[in-house]
Amino acid sequence: MPKIKKIMVHVYISLCIIFVIAIMGLLLMGAPRRATVFSMPSDNISELQPNEIMRQIANFAGVTESEIIIPEAPIAQFSIWGDFTLNSATVSLQWETRRNVLANQFRIAPSDEGFFLTSPQQVLSTPPFAHQIEDILYAIKYLPHEHIRRFFDNPPDRYGILYNLNFAALRWVSDHDFPRILYNRSGVVDEFTGDYLRFVLLPSYRCYENPNSWRGDGTVIILYFELELDGM
Repeated sequence: MPKIKKIMVHVYISLCIIFVIAIMGLLLMGAPRRATVFSMPSDNISELQPNEIMRQIANFAGVTESEIIIPEAPIAQFSIWGDFTLNSATVSLQWETRRNVLANQFRIAPSDEGFFLTSPQQVLSTPPFAHQIEDILYAIKYLPHEHIRRFFDNPPDRYGILYNLNFAALRWVSDHDFPRILYNRSGVVDEFTGDYLRFVLLPSYRCYENPNSWRGDGTVIILYFELELDGM
């Protein structure tokens, strides 16, 4: 009997260990990934590397790059200095796993040396259609600097660039005769033959009596970035 009791004790301990390991595994699988900072080689928007940024985001999310999307009603805004270096950015992201739909934000902050991904949170569903963040990053990368500068006698200290897929929050700009710029990866163009992204550019100037304050001058420029066709 003592031998049987001893064997039973060992079996019980072994089962407890297996159970604890299994529970820990499930917890780790279900645990949200923590926020993470990734480095960027430069804050010059012309040197943005959308492919590399997408690779880092996909690795963080544990999905393929094509599965990372921008939701239908996103937060997508960029702050760019007058010399066309990045000041800050916030872009909403979303992706689907086997069990749920997760969302987080891609951010660039003035104090960071790279970009920041917030901890994913579960959301209800994926939108029926959305663009990929790679398209947004290419639109920022290929901003036509010199063409934008021509609109201003006094160069702005900073530009705000806003994007919204369904345009609901930006619909007011379409009712006014604002200047517009059509461009693609090759530069400014006269017309498009394919799909495009639409942004609103808002210049601002530093208030020198209060360096922490900014003022606009009422200028609004509509930016249209032509998307490349598949296979190009």
